Amino acid sequence: MKALIWLLTVVALATEPPTDAGLSTQVQGSVTLGTQGGGVLAPFSKVRVGDTLVLGAGANLELVYFASGRREVWTGPAELVVGPERSEPRSGAAPVVQETHADLGEQLQTLPVLIVRAERDRAGQGVVRSGDDAPDPRSLLDAEELAAIDAAKTRYDALRKVFDPRDVLPDIYYATVLRSYGLHAEADQVLVEARKRCELCDLPPLSTAAP
Repeated sequence: MKALIWLLTVVALATEPPTDAGLSTQVQGSVTLGTQGGGVLAPFSKVRVGDTLVLGAGANLELVYFASGRREVWTGPAELVVGPERSEPRSGAAPVVQETHADLGEQLQTLPVLIVRAERDRAGQGVVRSGDDAPDPRSLLDAEELAAIDAAKTRYDALRKVFDPRDVLPDIYYATVLRSYGLHAEADQVLVEARKRCELCDLPPLSTAAP
């Protein structure tokens, strides 16, 4: 009976859909999924619980976990397995870890969807063109939405004070918040300023600030 219960549990777990765990916010060099020549991991790709990531020599990978806001910076050669809130190392040096904020991780979970929408807009689908008489997009938001943006700006300012000036994760976070509320021009300006501070950093292609 115990063997049957164990078998049913294994089957149930095997049929559950994979769980999104985090986002690759910076990818430099060779980073692949799996050990058997899997696909290349691109910047701003979701990683799922159970994914194996392999870094080549000299490669760098930055992961931010959605549930915890935990930020891990890995340097290759290394191999790791993605967990629900942190990675499990298999080989190589341990990552540099920074605990940010759960809200940051939660907000970044929406970034891949926003990137898809931005790419669609650039292709000419669903683009809203505004003229000089267009209303201020902030005027279309209610008090609760404006308060959420103000809270995000406060967190952004606090992150910028403690992060290295060339670190663009706070900018990615705040631009994601702004874009999610339809404040595209403001998000664009945040990324433009981030690009000035770090020419080689990965930035999400939400605007002309990133290729």
